Amino acid sequence: MTRAIFRLAVVAVGAAIAVWLLPASVHIVNWPSSGPVRVALLAPARTLGICLAAAVVFLAGVACAGAVLGPRVPQRIAAAMDPFALLWLWAVPYLPWLPDRAPLLLALAGPLRWGVACLALVGAGWLLGSLLPASSIERDAATTLKDKAEPLIDTAKQAAQDVADNLQEPAKQAITELKSSASDSVVTVKDEVQQGANQLASSAQSAADEVRGQ
Repeated sequence: MTRAIFRLAVVAVGAAIAVWLLPASVHIVNWPSSGPVRVALLAPARTLGICLAAAVVFLAGVACAGAVLGPRVPQRIAAAMDPFALLWLWAVPYLPWLPDRAPLLLALAGPLRWGVACLALVGAGWLLGSLLPASSIERDAATTLKDKAEPLIDTAKQAAQDVADNLQEPAKQAITELKSSASDSVVTVKDEVQQGANQLASSAQSAADEVRGQ
């Protein structure tokens, strides 16, 4: 909770300064070799005090809500408000020395600052939408999509199983045919060897009989 309050304090102070700088402007009155000479027109310091007081009240309200409703409340608020830390960029053109070293930063005092504010609003809206619970319409849509997807998934599984079965049958048949061919080949070789051995034995017997007859 303490970390969430600290993040909110950074955002709240940045937003307070941005509100104070709403009517402000910065002007380059001279540009010597040492760098630009700027003149800033700011709202009264009393306005800044009021903005910072409003930020303190906001932080106190969030802290009280966290103490009553639990630490998740400040954490969710801090998560949704984080993009508003970009409003600190509004103060960059009014810093004492940085814009003198990088004059391009002075563009943040012009219309570009409204682009920063829009970016912060879009980011906060997106984060807030992701933190809110899903509506009944969204839940119904998710359920409907799941129901429609289940038959398609089952069909895809069945098709994959059929393809696997169709591939297995030719493979089994080829293995059976190969075994049969191998067995036939073995039998044929055995018969030929046996026939050759019988012929050799008959030839040897005939030669022996001829030798005895002489």
